[in-house]
Amino acid sequence: MVLVGREPRYNLETMAWVRRHGACLSVLVVAAAAYVAMAATTVLWHDHGEYVTVADRGGVVHPPGYPLYVLWLRVWAWFPAANPVARTSFATAVLGVGALAVLYVAVRGFAVSRPAAAAATALFGLSSRATLTFAHAENLALNTLLAAALLAVAAPRSRLAPTMTLIALAALLGLGLANHHSIVLLAPLVAWRGWVVVRRVAPRRRVRAITLATIAFALGLTPYLALLGAHGADAWVWGRFDGPRDLVDHVLRREYGLALAPQRDGRGPSAWAQLAFLADTLARDSLWIFGLVGLGGLGGSLAAVRSAAGRRAAAGSLALMATLLTTGPLFVVWLNVSPRGVAGYEVARFHLLPSLIFSVFVGRGLHQLLIRLRDVRWRRVRASLAPVLAILACLFTVPDVTSIHRPTVEHYLRNTLETAPPDAVVLTSGDHRLFGYLYLQRSLGLRRDVTVVSPTMLFRPWYRERAAAELGVPSLPMVGTNTLDMAALAAAILETNRPLLVGNVGPNYAPILAAFPNEPFGALIRVLPPGTPPTRLPTLEAQTRALFAHHTFEPGVPRDRFGIGARVMATYARPWLFLAASYRELNQPERAAIAAAEAERFGVR
Repeated sequence: MVLVGREPRYNLETMAWVRRHGACLSVLVVAAAAYVAMAATTVLWHDHGEYVTVADRGGVVHPPGYPLYVLWLRVWAWFPAANPVARTSFATAVLGVGALAVLYVAVRGFAVSRPAAAAATALFGLSSRATLTFAHAENLALNTLLAAALLAVAAPRSRLAPTMTLIALAALLGLGLANHHSIVLLAPLVAWRGWVVVRRVAPRRRVRAITLATIAFALGLTPYLALLGAHGADAWVWGRFDGPRDLVDHVLRREYGLALAPQRDGRGPSAWAQLAFLADTLARDSLWIFGLVGLGGLGGSLAAVRSAAGRRAAAGSLALMATLLTTGPLFVVWLNVSPRGVAGYEVARFHLLPSLIFSVFVGRGLHQLLIRLRDVRWRRVRASLAPVLAILACLFTVPDVTSIHRPTVEHYLRNTLETAPPDAVVLTSGDHRLFGYLYLQRSLGLRRDVTVVSPTMLFRPWYRERAAAELGVPSLPMVGTNTLDMAALAAAILETNRPLLVGNVGPNYAPILAAFPNEPFGALIRVLPPGTPPTRLPTLEAQTRALFAHHTFEPGVPRDRFGIGARVMATYARPWLFLAASYRELNQPERAAIAAAEAERFGVR
């Protein structure tokens, strides 16, 4: 006899919940698969190597230290992965999936239906910008999660009690500041919601609620105390932390002169260039046509405020519009970094917050469209919209992300580091070189005998002292506090009888190349002591071929939106271009043509 009983109530409730939110769950599954599939496994551009090294070996990253994100990466030290890069990529992907789940809740809180909210989440989460952020170590991934949480708590339809809302807003704001200062750009929405809930709290409980919120905010900032902890001998620590003042200086980014803005590079681009670049990013992130849907949702929100009743009902939308303005146009016109070329990669990172805010308006626009498709015949369209958009967005995202996540940068770093002479000194600039070499040497233990020095970092006293100690020289030549005597620096290093290599060319390195004989050494340039005779061209060509024989190259020339791969490949072409020009001067066109052909292999003519 078979006994048939009723299915447990919790199973029925779970199944009903899954059916209600199935579109969002499908988006989260697609996003998780995409982030893991496209996750970086080699060190990349910008400050990626610094995060990976500190996550693996401990220490402090550049100001303001981003301690909450670093602590998150350190928590995942146990996770089995092919290498530290893959481990931090997975840890960041977890944040990304969490950010999308919270964003879905946030969009719903602005009176958006489930299908429309899931579709807006799909467009944001599977965009190139979001996928790039969530598929490798990047502090803006946690910033996005915390910003989405602030949106959810501040949403007009949030179900939290007033006191809990105030405490949650304060705690999230404190945690956000313990990760990335740009969280303050959400101030219009947070201030509006805070004012609303304070007025709803009973007068006799108001002081208690504000006190609890203040405590929550202070507790949110406590991750900064981790910067004062003991760090291992092999840890990378940016700056010195001898007391509370050093901690405050680090948190406020005093080295950069600003507490919020990224380091500025002199005369910047026009505001119109920044705004055009932002518009292009938002259009790409919403697949262009859905960007128009977002503008429709934004226009609809504006139209609702014509009457006094509409203004009261749409106060949350007005605060959200103001937040879109602060995170987007008002912030980007302040940036003094060019949005073109490789620098555009850095600028585009700061477009993630406005893209997140804009996704709410995309959701509202889609909501209005789906209202017109309530007929039963359109049920399948509504149900499948989010997963279809997720897959469609992936088709545009994969080329962008995979082109930047290629091993181009790490190949270059390994190639130059592993073939450097014993006990060599490498003078080179650029975050990807400084932090990339840091990762290879400290996390992977490659060529610890080579000393890498970044001249641009020598303006910081703490770095100058460390570099002098590693080089074995009493002090490094400075002219005042803002100028470095590059020729004198090279002379001081050559006096130690250690081989000297430089990785860059340009105005900063011109004094060295003008003062000392030099010649190509693979993708680097070797600086020779005064009076050293030049190497014969056939010998130099043979040496270059021997070095390149030990290098690892990718098939083809990598192409990406920001030209990162092309810039790296140009360093490989540099010695061949030098040989081609030298052979032409000696009237040896055949040898010059051979060398020029080698340069063309790397996409340079």
